[in-house]
Amino acid sequence: MVGQLVVADASLRMLRRARDRGGIDAIQADAARLPFPEVSFERIMVADALHHFSRQREVTRELARALAPGGVLVIEEFDVRRLPVRVLAFLEKLTLMGS
Repeated sequence: MVGQLVVADASLRMLRRARDRGGIDAIQADAARLPFPEVSFERIMVADALHHFSRQREVTRELARALAPGGVLVIEEFDVRRLPVRVLAFLEKLTLMGS
């Protein structure tokens, strides 16, 4: 339902998965320093990822910079008050994900 879909991720493995779906521009990037000009996107979505960023304020500023005036930024995270999410968060800490 969009003209162009761009996925930005630091992980080459995740980018390969995105490319395998077809029709997606996959760009390796640091979320705190996106390689896009100002006002590049009408919509930006961060799904279950913000908690992985160590510099969340820088990332949100960078997302706002890349967002067009009147654009929509959606940041979706799991509800950490739910037991399954707390278990997943604990497992991420055990694997040293830094989340």
